[in-house]
Amino acid sequence: MLLGGVTVLLVMFGSLAVPGEALSLAVYRGFAIVIGVVVACIVDYALAEPGAPTQAAGSKPGIWAWPIDRDLAAIAITGGIAISLIPLIWETLNLPGLGQTPITAFIILTAMRQEPVWKALTRAAGCLFGGVYGLVAMHLVGGEFLPWLAAMFAGLYVTSHIRHGNGDASYVGQQAAVAIVLAMVQGSGPSPDILPALDRLIGIFGGVLVVALCQPLLGPLIRSLLELRG
Repeated sequence: MLLGGVTVLLVMFGSLAVPGEALSLAVYRGFAIVIGVVVACIVDYALAEPGAPTQAAGSKPGIWAWPIDRDLAAIAITGGIAISLIPLIWETLNLPGLGQTPITAFIILTAMRQEPVWKALTRAAGCLFGGVYGLVAMHLVGGEFLPWLAAMFAGLYVTSHIRHGNGDASYVGQQAAVAIVLAMVQGSGPSPDILPALDRLIGIFGGVLVVALCQPLLGPLIRSLLELRG
């Protein structure tokens, strides 16, 4: 469901940025996501420690169950409002990177039951850290493949270590890794031009800020309205 929602938003926002390309965008995005999932599964199967324990997800009530999980419903509604506001804000302010803002959908659909201010800070810090690293690395390596590959490996290794360290700022590592990939992977190989990467990162960072602001501002109000209806 998470990948389905992200793909829908990628296609819709991409078609806003490039009208008339929705069908081809949907096909290519679908192939890209399937290939990414397959490669990730192969790498995990090949490199994960044998018999490594996995954390079982706890049973949680859903928004389709009864009684409705009001906290989850409030998160979903707030996230939908935030995403709907993004095209209006981007068009009004003439900001770059509109096609990349659906990454906020991923952030919304992941666990958001933690304290919203801390979540907002870790998201912004991770995006800033990963984006700066990616842009600096691209500037240094230019169009050379092996240095580009080594720089990306080093960045993802460090951010993955932070993410899986289970510390208070572990989410910084996850967001930073996403920003590194978005900054450094623009096609089939390295690119010496950092402007496309900068546009993409502006879109991602701006989308993160919109969601981070909507959650604490609108979340309590929507939750109160759901309580009244209940």
